Amino acid sequence: MQISEHVHAIRIPFQVPIAPGKAVERFVYSFLIDAGDNLCLIDSGVAGSERTLFDYLAKMGRRPEDISWGWY
Repeated sequence: MQISEHVHAIRIPFQVPIAPGKAVERFVYSFLIDAGDNLCLIDSGVAGSERTLFDYLAKMGRRPEDISWGWY
């Protein structure tokens, strides 16, 4: 979701197993800062987040290679 002109919050759902066959639904947010030529990823999420992040980038018309700096 776009927070402002340059800030995007990407909700990444995941599950935490608590017992055999049971899990708790959780989520984290990753943030993209779009500064034109520079794209910054803040927090790459949890294991398996790549598809969610890459799909969001594609909707923005960007590619993973466009991320030029970040904090992971």
